[in-house]
Amino acid sequence: MIRSIVYDELPECLSVIQNSHMPITEQFGITRENFPQATAFIEFNKLLEYWNDGYHMYGYFLSGEMVGYVSLDDLGDGNFEMCHLSVLPQYRQAGYGLALVDFCKVTARNLGGKKLKLSFISENERLKAWYLQQSFVFTGVKDYGLVFTPGYMEYNL
Repeated sequence: MIRSIVYDELPECLSVIQNSHMPITEQFGITRENFPQATAFIEFNKLLEYWNDGYHMYGYFLSGEMVGYVSLDDLGDGNFEMCHLSVLPQYRQAGYGLALVDFCKVTARNLGGKKLKLSFISENERLKAWYLQQSFVFTGVKDYGLVFTPGYMEYNL
């Protein structure tokens, strides 16, 4: 079941985000030293900042346990950004990530959205292909001189 997060669940969200993103961080050689802003290294204060900034936060729950997380940021002008899509490694390949993406598409549309945007590690070809299967369109990369190249995709709602 996917539902909105309540404040008291923020620590659990943090754990899901960190544990979900750490294997990817390791796979692409991202460390606290070369990119401390990586999602795997997010700290509670940053997540609380997102909460206070009005991000729409959602968890995927199985038998009361949060196994997935995602948030939506209203960028204005009908644009929403899907942020921190996370599924714990032991629950991957079961459709939970797809359910969270579909939930974001419907929710953003219901909130008046016209486009759903996201960013990802462009070197992660498997993830890129997965988003393409969900009808996202690759819009390009930006080279900021990081240890990875951010890629961008969007979906017309």
